[in-house]
Amino acid sequence: MPTVTRDEAFALLGAKDGPPATVQEAAVLIGVSVQSVYDWPDTLPARIADRVQAAVARRLLPAALIGHNEPARSRQAGAREEAPAKG
Repeated sequence: MPTVTRDEAFALLGAKDGPPATVQEAAVLIGVSVQSVYDWPDTLPARIADRVQAAVARRLLPAALIGHNEPARSRQAGAREEAPAKG
């Protein structure tokens, strides 16, 4: 498997033709804490690279193709998702 750098991961998780994902967006998309994303090394280990690639697949591929019942979510170029309010 090819290596994935931290910067490549943010670019992959960002909006198509838009800015890279933020740390918070990356954490939400791959299902980890913000702190764990801050702790990513420059070259991601295979287990984290796999999660990044899976998040990209969920966004781009039809849900039926990857075995999900939910429709694939896609972000428009430049769109940012708001973080849920804590309360």
